[in-house]
Amino acid sequence: GYCMRLLKMLYGLRASPKCWMETLTTELQKLGFSIFPDDPSLLIRVRQYIDKHGKKRDSTILVCAYVDDIKWGTNDEPAAVEAIEQLKEVFDITDEECLSTYLGLRYTRTITDGKMKLKVDQTAYIQTLIKRFHLDTVTMDPRRYHTPLPQGNGKTLEQLMGKITDEEQEWAKKQNYPCIVGSLIHAMVHTRPDIAFAVSLLSRAMSKPELYHYKAARYLLLYLRRTSHLGLEYRQVQMEIIFASGIFIIAAVDSSFADCPTTARSTGGFIIWFCGAPLEWECKLQPLVTMSTMEAEYVAA
Repeated sequence: GYCMRLLKMLYGLRASPKCWMETLTTELQKLGFSIFPDDPSLLIRVRQYIDKHGKKRDSTILVCAYVDDIKWGTNDEPAAVEAIEQLKEVFDITDEECLSTYLGLRYTRTITDGKMKLKVDQTAYIQTLIKRFHLDTVTMDPRRYHTPLPQGNGKTLEQLMGKITDEEQEWAKKQNYPCIVGSLIHAMVHTRPDIAFAVSLLSRAMSKPELYHYKAARYLLLYLRRTSHLGLEYRQVQMEIIFASGIFIIAAVDSSFADCPTTARSTGGFIIWFCGAPLEWECKLQPLVTMSTMEAEYVAA
């Protein structure tokens, strides 16, 4: 006959994530941060000050929050350190100083002639995937797995995969196909635009995968095993040159024509580069049937 009133949010409740984000945001706003209108998990603080030499300088701090993992970016390190120290008065914070890993992504910095190169990869995540799906002991043919899927002009995925071996059948019986595709999507959306088409192709069979879909997923996983070191690179020298030119965002689109044999729909994709580094990409089946290659390209654009 009693009704309990909750005094503090707990993990697992529906409203807990929203409540936590509001709490964190409120404290950051007290420090002068404002929310980006398009992304509530991204906050920014821009200030101007006069340095000891009498020059006016801009101080910018970016805060990217994913639950309780927070990534800081700034052109004014002392100001960022001060903000973190102020936040420590409210929350129990572990400060790793230089970012090395974040949500399964590895950040590696190298400095040459005073210019930084930042590489972001998911090597550890991919190695975990390979072990989870029991492919770490598979002997790899050195002539294969150099592309996300086997190359073939005009062939269907079933034709590309060819004959299914007993080993591949046994492997497929032990695997959960949606789990494989979901894991591949996580790699694709963060640092691996090269597998976007292959993941799009595999995602179309989530409800009823055939054995050749399992073989294609296995092939893609082995490709990732061979290329686990690949990732995105942000080069300061390249960014400065491109940014000075004034044309720092470039986009490209492409499309096939009626490559899906069951629906006659086309596959379209795009990629956007910011100062020479991939920023956003996508590859998916178009939502409508087009009547020509020109129309398919137009829909992609």
